[in-house]
Amino acid sequence: MYFRSRNADAAMHVRNRNVDTGMRFRSRNADAAMHVRNRNMDTGMRFRSRNADTGIIILENKSRNKE
Repeated sequence: MYFRSRNADAAMHVRNRNVDTGMRFRSRNADAAMHVRNRNMDTGMRFRSRNADTGIIILENKSRNKE
């Protein structure tokens, strides 16, 4: 049982790492697209979107720390 659970943990770790990197690249591309779009808007929108991005990053870090 011990060995089986350790292998399951390792498999989960690899799977989670792939999901994390995939999400990170996708979100970075989305941030870049949002940045270009927001630059055409007023500065108020840009500051609001930057705060939203920071909140998302904090949420990702919290979920990663739970593992």
